[in-house]
Amino acid sequence: MRSILNRPIALVDLVSLVDEHYPFTKDTHPNLQRDPVSNEVLPEAVIQHTLNHLSKSTIGPIAAVLEAYDHGKEIDSTGHEDILIALAKGLVNMEKMANTLGSSLHSVLRATPEAMGVKIENE
Repeated sequence: MRSILNRPIALVDLVSLVDEHYPFTKDTHPNLQRDPVSNEVLPEAVIQHTLNHLSKSTIGPIAAVLEAYDHGKEIDSTGHEDILIALAKGLVNMEKMANTLGSSLHSVLRATPEAMGVKIENE
């Protein structure tokens, strides 16, 4: 695995990583629906494809670890690492979705308390 920075990654780094390494181009995603005028991948197609990735690379691996646990396998350090990697991939996919909607994970984080029904008191 290639390191992109020599420090802990921050959300701003994640945004750059997603923009740079996960574009939706004619070469990378030739079968996704495109705008007939601009030839850009439609935002709905980006979100659907990203949701597919979220299911495959985040939900699936976590479910696999937990399902094996249900059958008696301990969740060891490999299982923990598999879950952390899946969560990291989930962050990438959520950033891609937020960006496609013209937003960011920063906005998602700001909206989280309200979305979860938690009132934040002003100091």
